[in-house]
Amino acid sequence: TMNEQKTVRVARADKQITKKRRTNDEGRVVLNQREVKAKRVLKKRILVDFNLGKVQDENPQTNSGRL
Repeated sequence: TMNEQKTVRVARADKQITKKRRTNDEGRVVLNQREVKAKRVLKKRILVDFNLGKVQDENPQTNSGRL
């Protein structure tokens, strides 16, 4: 009976640790996804700025200076 109680306690603790670990992993995945999305948005903005610079001014020196 004492061993059974200990086993149940250990199993419960393991379950909580697993749950915490899973939650932590999910948080990390969300962060990574947000980071990837932010990089994508930045790249798009840089491209748009670069292309607008090309349209407004044909001076190649200005275009390279913008980036």
